[in-house]
Amino acid sequence: MNAIAEREVCAYELAERRREVIAQQIKDCLIGKSQAVLMSWGRPDLPNLKSRADLLEVMSDQLISYEKSDAVGPFLKAMLANDPVYTNGLNAHINALILSWADASHDAMTEQELEALSC
Repeated sequence: MNAIAEREVCAYELAERRREVIAQQIKDCLIGKSQAVLMSWGRPDLPNLKSRADLLEVMSDQLISYEKSDAVGPFLKAMLANDPVYTNGLNAHINALILSWADASHDAMTEQELEALSC
C-alpha cells in the first residue's frame, strides 16, 4: 500500500473511532450517565451542549414518526409483550438515529473539537 492510501485508511479509521465516541456519549446522556453532550443536529448548526432533555425530546419526535406515524403500537408491543420483532426493530431504529446524530456532529465539529475526543 502506498503512503497516500495508508494515510487515507488511517484518517478513515480515526473518523470512525471518533463517531463511535460521539455515539457513546449520546447514549450515555440519553440513559442519564451525563446531563449534556457536545453535538450538532447537522450543518449549519454548530456543535454545542445539548441537554438530556433536548435529546429525549428530539428522540421522542423521531420515534413518533417511526413506522409511518404509528410508533405507539410497535413501542407498546416491544415493551409490554416482549415481542422480539418489535424490540429489535425499535432498537435498530434508535441506534440508527443515534449514529446519524453522531455523523452529523462529527461533520460539524472543528478539528480542535475532534482532537479533544478520547480515541
